[in-house]
Amino acid sequence: MRTENFTAGTRIFAQGDHSQEVYRILQGRVEIWFNECGEKGSAGGA
Repeated sequence: MRTENFTAGTRIFAQGDHSQEVYRILQGRVEIWFNECGEKGSAGGA
């Protein structure tokens, strides 16, 4: 596993993107948007 740092406001991926990556949040916060149903949620890191 490698460590990556992202600045606030950086879009890591968008809904529907194809990826071979998996992200584990170790510190900070992430905001998750679900465009299909108009719902929004957020999750905090450890």
